[in-house]
Amino acid sequence: MGVFSLILGYLSFVGFLTILELVSSITPLLSIYYLAKNKLKIGWILMVITCVITTFVVFEKGQIIFALYQVISLLLALYGFKKSYSKK
Repeated sequence: MGVFSLILGYLSFVGFLTILELVSSITPLLSIYYLAKNKLKIGWILMVITCVITTFVVFEKGQIIFALYQVISLLLALYGFKKSYSKK
C-alpha cells in the first residue's frame, strides 16, 4: 500500500490528481484494511468519507449516474456504521 500511496501522492503533486481525488483514492484502501482487521467503526467512517468525497468529485465532473451510485454506496456505508456501532 505504501508504493500505491507514493504514486498517488506524486500524481497529486504534479497536478494530475486534485487533493480530493487523492483522498478519495486512499481512503477506500484504508477503510477496507480496517474492516478486514475488524476495526469496524473506523473502517465504516473512512468508507463514508470516501463516498462523500467521491460523490462530490464525480458530480462536479458531470457524471450523474456514478454520483447516484456513490450516494447509494454512502447509504450502505452509513448502515454498516450504524450496525457496527450497535454491536459494541
